Amino acid sequence: MIRSNDSGQLRSLDLEQDLATPAGRRRYVRTLFDTVERSYDGFTRLFSVGMDGVWKKRMVRLLAEHGLLRGLVLDLATGTGDLIDRLEIRIPTVEVVGVDLSRGMLRRASRRGWRRNAAADMTALPCASGSMAAITAGYAFRNAPDTAAALTEAQRVLAPRGLLVTLDFYLPDSPAWRRMFLSYLRVTGQLIGRIAHGVPEAYGYIAASLERWMTADDFSASLERSGFQVEDTLLRLGGGIAIHLARKQR
Repeated sequence: MIRSNDSGQLRSLDLEQDLATPAGRRRYVRTLFDTVERSYDGFTRLFSVGMDGVWKKRMVRLLAEHGLLRGLVLDLATGTGDLIDRLEIRIPTVEVVGVDLSRGMLRRASRRGWRRNAAADMTALPCASGSMAAITAGYAFRNAPDTAAALTEAQRVLAPRGLLVTLDFYLPDSPAWRRMFLSYLRVTGQLIGRIAHGVPEAYGYIAASLERWMTADDFSASLERSGFQVEDTLLRLGGGIAIHLARKQR
């Protein structure tokens, strides 16, 4: 892992205060991912004990199983483009475009060969209404400045009966497991953040954001309120991780 020259800017922000408002969350998330773009893929593999790749393969398999054969696919919070890689391999007949708030992440994706990407907020996507056959979102909506607005925007850009597949951390239902899970994320994230960037909050952010987040069932309800029909939910790590497959109802 490599320390980033942008760590000082991240250190100057106030995690607790910024997470309290949409504007603050947007600022913090953009600065955070600009800071960690060089270490992000390695961190994700380490932090998930290698399971991140398995979960993302399952996301793509779900899209294929639920009928995605062709058309445009939008990858929200595309990061370094690793999910695009998996989509192109499994469903080569689709065309994938990515959006991310962090220009640093987009530069990293570009170096991997993915150049059909744009810097954009999930609440204001640069896409025509009804233009996307599917949307993928790995660790995306938890980081949105406004989850409901981001889901509404995903609804807008999806074609009728279009698919949305998401992967993210969630609060486990079990109070005891929830405490243990958050403790692991907090301690491990802060340790790696300090080693990699000299800023514990670089990856301690995950636990902090999750404490303000929701359970997997709560997210299913949010999808339904936003006009999606949830067709599949896969829980992992006792509900600490979940994959949702939902379809636009109209």
